[in-house]
Amino acid sequence: MTRLGTSFWIVLLLHAGDCSEENINGCDMNPCMNGGVCENQDGQYKCHCSQMSYNGHLYGGPYCTVILLGCERHWCQNGATCYPYLDKGRHRYSCICPEGCTGTKCQTSTAFSFEESGFMQVQTKLTNAFEPLNVTLSFRTLQAAATLLQCHVEDQFLMLELVDGRVRHTLQRAQDTESVFLELPPMVSDGHWHTVKASLRNNMLGLSLTDPSCLEDTCRMEVQIDRAEPDLGSGLSELTVIQNLYIGGRGENETASGFLGCMRDVWLDSLIVVPGLGLRSPAKQLNVKQGCSDWDRCKENPCQNRGRCVKTGWRSFSCECHRPYEGEHCLDEYVAARFGSEDLESYAVFTVEDDPGDSNTVSMFVRTRRSQGLLLVLSNTTSQYLRVWLEDGMVKVQINNFESLLGSETVSDGHFHLITVLVEPESLSLFMSAKSQGRIPIRSVLVQAGDAVYVGGLPDRRASLAFGGYFKGCIQDLRINSRRLQFYPVSVPASSYRLQSLMKVTRGCTGDDSCTNNPCLHGGVCYSMWDDFTCSCPPNTAGQRCEEVRWCELSPCPSSAVCQAHTQGFEFQLYN
Repeated sequence: MTRLGTSFWIVLLLHAGDCSEENINGCDMNPCMNGGVCENQDGQYKCHCSQMSYNGHLYGGPYCTVILLGCERHWCQNGATCYPYLDKGRHRYSCICPEGCTGTKCQTSTAFSFEESGFMQVQTKLTNAFEPLNVTLSFRTLQAAATLLQCHVEDQFLMLELVDGRVRHTLQRAQDTESVFLELPPMVSDGHWHTVKASLRNNMLGLSLTDPSCLEDTCRMEVQIDRAEPDLGSGLSELTVIQNLYIGGRGENETASGFLGCMRDVWLDSLIVVPGLGLRSPAKQLNVKQGCSDWDRCKENPCQNRGRCVKTGWRSFSCECHRPYEGEHCLDEYVAARFGSEDLESYAVFTVEDDPGDSNTVSMFVRTRRSQGLLLVLSNTTSQYLRVWLEDGMVKVQINNFESLLGSETVSDGHFHLITVLVEPESLSLFMSAKSQGRIPIRSVLVQAGDAVYVGGLPDRRASLAFGGYFKGCIQDLRINSRRLQFYPVSVPASSYRLQSLMKVTRGCTGDDSCTNNPCLHGGVCYSMWDDFTCSCPPNTAGQRCEEVRWCELSPCPSSAVCQAHTQGFEFQLYN
């Protein structure tokens, strides 16, 4: 063999050796099986096994040839995805949690709901006071205005809130007269889940929203902040700077901005906040419940005294109360005023403080056993233009001393009755518990500021006697339109005309003790009722006061005579 030929074979053998090394150590021989992807690493190779099922199985191992069995009896919860893997030859698994869950088995819900005045407080120590906020959270609500999160570090306030249904991130410092804020345009007060991220890092105030309908330029904003370093005070280090975070509100003393809805996956930096769990579990919490459910509070029947519950939003409601009840749960009852207690002449005077308009409604609850009595008078400086009184146990209304309307139902039965007088520009209507008692045409009257309202009688005794005398009974929840005329204030704030005087009127609706003078005759026993009495009569007597003696039932006549009863006694007639 010539020298040239020898050199050719040496070069050829060396080249073949290089190719052989690449085939052994590299990916040219496709060593990764079952969909695995081979990666060259400095002449070596590594198989990245497919995360997708291949031939009905997941594979692992150096060559992706080992069927992974870790998930055959897994304990992942709440719909989590099980991921099997090999660890030093042992089959294991991990759980990939869905949104709203955490824990090694995804066993813990990260969702929690806020009820009225609810909040969570988290307090941490910062290692860098210049980057106080990096938070990600998901929320759902129907509120257009609420506080999602407030962060306080030294003199810095960072607020994440809803304003007019949009997310806003605000930075405010004590020495600054104006705040800096970012606001994203999408409406998020729709009851669906939305994920928001707010931060203050590297002097950049950032805000972003994760939403399928979002465009990148509309759901992500940043602004440069020029700010001096916070004054940490003498002797303080950055390690001692305290960060206070309020989630869902601004603390116990702030209720107007409270968040009503649900949150989940609340992350502060790399730590999650769940009520009662974790290093950043709340230091304080109020009206916060784990889990998220738009529970219809009306199913709990929160409205008392026949009030109607109306759902008004996320876990919120309002009560439409029946008169004379008011308040959030219809528990506050307007205090009744007692007129004519122990037959005293009593009355009250109010002053109208506005101009109600052309149409006016006067309404009140009335309880009495008297068939006569003056209920109400509206007067100005020249005349009494509206009078309401009882006549033969029925309600009578008079306008301008001329037009009159008499009701058809008796109210003097000792029960409460709702009386409503509707005065319109050309007509007068009377109602008893919403049942019409009649309607007549009238000349118009006008209620004006400064007019007086007399209730139960007039200061002039003779003028009161002309309309049945002073009223004896109770009046409750008196109103002119929506303005109350409160004899005694209640805990629920209500718009009321000013009370000028209260003459011998007592609080409540206690009746007189009618048994004081022992009205029952012939040994009858008296039992007191409200402003009335009843007698338990002995045998052979009858009547309301046991005044009727059934003499003949006492067999006063001899056996040979017949007893005949008379109004004043009896007589007997002998047989022939």
